[in-house]
Amino acid sequence: MDLILNDFEDHLTFNKDDDIEKNKDKNYYLAKGEYILKQLENKEHYFYFLSSVLKNFKNLSEDKKIFLKETISIQHQNKIIEKQKIIYKEKKISKPKKLNVYDDY
Repeated sequence: MDLILNDFEDHLTFNKDDDIEKNKDKNYYLAKGEYILKQLENKEHYFYFLSSVLKNFKNLSEDKKIFLKETISIQHQNKIIEKQKIIYKEKKISKPKKLNVYDDY
């Protein structure tokens, strides 16, 4: 991650006002998020911002994951697993048929 930040250092200059303070109540973080969203100019910028924020989604508790999925209208999809059973039937090995060598037409 540091390599990426070093490559784009010119674009990553932020004001001190953009820092997020620690140990605030949830309303502070909601307001900060809304403030950041208002600064995003188009859907593409929103997409990249959202993809960077959601990197730690897997670390959230299940109830918070469910809440976020419902908020952004993600419906749970059941995985369909098909089981195929292939049965091979062995052929009976029969004795080779004998030719009739005694017949004289």
